[in-house]
This record gives sequence, C-alpha cells and structure tokens, in this order.
Amino acid sequence: MYLQTLGVLALRGAGLENRVNQGPQRKTLERLAYVLIEKEVSREAFEQLFLSYADNPSRELRRVIQNINGFFTKQGLDNVVIVEAKLLRANLKTDVDMLEEFLIAGDIASACELYKGAFFEHIETESSRDTIKDWTLRQRRLIAGRLLDALVNKGQHTALEQSELDLIWMLFQHASSYSQPV
Repeated sequence: MYLQTLGVLALRGAGLENRVNQGPQRKTLERLAYVLIEKEVSREAFEQLFLSYADNPSRELRRVIQNINGFFTKQGLDNVVIVEAKLLRANLKTDVDMLEEFLIAGDIASACELYKGAFFEHIETESSRDTIKDWTLRQRRLIAGRLLDALVNKGQHTALEQSELDLIWMLFQHASSYSQPV
C-alpha cells in the first residue's frame, strides 16, 4: 500500500483504490503526506503548520495521530505514524518515494508512468494558507524538476517518445508556472 500524492490524492495497493477528494479523510492524508515527504518532522513544526488554530496544539496533535493511525488500522496497518521524543515519523511509502527509487535505478519509463500529475494537485494554492501553499509549491517544483532533468538528460542521448515529450511539457509547467520564490 502506498499514498499517491502526484495527481489525485489516494491510497493505492493491496486491492485498495481509494480516492480522497474531500472531508476529514483528505485532511488526515494531507497531514500524513507531510510527515512522509519530510521523512521526520518536529512536533513543534507540525503543530505550527497544521494546528496553529488549536487552543492546545499538543492535545490536538495526539488526536490527529490517533485519527491517522486509527484510519490505517482499519486498512490493516498498525502504527503508521510514530512519535519518538519530539519527532514524528511515518511508515508508509508514497509515490514520490517510488519515483525517486525509479530515477536512482535509471528506470525513467517507470518514473514517467508513476507521474500522474502535480504534487497535491487538489490543493488550490491561491486559497490555501501561506505555509501550506509554500510547502506544496516547493514540493511541486522539486518533484517535477527532478523528473524533468532525467527526461532531458535521456533526450540528450536517445530520441524521446511522443508521450515523453508530452510529459516534459507538463513537467515544465509544474516546475516553472509557480515562479514566486518560496
């Protein structure tokens, strides 16, 4: 099972094809994605980013972790989010992890197949809070730029297929259309 963050936010694998378009489940998975992408996050940073509205952010964080772990326990996975001292870590793959593994292995075709759209494309960056927007835009640029670099490098050595050329155009838009500095 893995969390798809490229294109539509969804859980994939193990017979589960769950699109998450709205509501508390999407918010839960967005918060989980943040921990997964960052690899480890301080409790304080997570609270500032996602829980600044709460009267007691530490208590709210415990509730959020219980919600995330409760959701995944129903899917057959225990302890997806782990709190170690002042750090949060998560045990679940994302499509971004898989994309990076394909690129490291030189399997550009599999990386291209995995790229379903912009990172967190469901988030309207114009209407999101600045901190979430900045993080999302930065991730969009990094991920699209990484795959774009691999395709351009491949194109310097071999002819690209039309689907790869089309993907280059989409990646270029994802990597550069968010030009404001973050």
